[in-house]
Amino acid sequence: MFEPLFKEFLLAFIPLFVALNTIGIVPIFSSYSRNVSRPALKYIIFKAVFVAFLTGIAFVLIGEYVLKFLGVTISDFKIAGGLLLLVFSIKEIFYEQPETKRIEGDFSVVPLAIPLLLGPAVLTTLLVFKGIFSLAIIALALFSNLLIGALILWYSALLSKLMGKDGMKAAGKIATILLSAIAIMLIRKGVFEMFNSRF
Repeated sequence: MFEPLFKEFLLAFIPLFVALNTIGIVPIFSSYSRNVSRPALKYIIFKAVFVAFLTGIAFVLIGEYVLKFLGVTISDFKIAGGLLLLVFSIKEIFYEQPETKRIEGDFSVVPLAIPLLLGPAVLTTLLVFKGIFSLAIIALALFSNLLIGALILWYSALLSKLMGKDGMKAAGKIATILLSAIAIMLIRKGVFEMFNSRF
């Protein structure tokens, strides 16, 4: 019994980990947190994770009813979600992030929780998951990823020193390429399910 649940968890965890791409937002986070004290930074990270988790779960629950109301099937959403993720990933691969402006005060909710942690790629992945996994698996996978993300952000200064600017960029691009592969997989599954349901 435990093995199938663990496999389901991994199948939900890995795409979310790739979509979240916390390594990729470390340079932006470092620029925002440059003059923030460690106690204040701990509060900002904790609040961002809390807000991102609640918003993500609420989006899954509300999104399901919106889809039903609109008459959109899970197959439809897999195709649409896969196309969106593909567009996001292509944009991230070829688009260079502009220099970020320093933000004064609490930046935990905007822009850290939304859209840096809980961006369009993560939201799309969560909604697609609704037709595949139980809410408990989705919640556990999201919480685990946000927890890992919080640790990465907390040790972002150390990671930046170890990996360097180019290393951080490379890690972010690799995660984006993996996200594009997941997007293609979702489109393929959606088309296959739609084709099977009609014939």
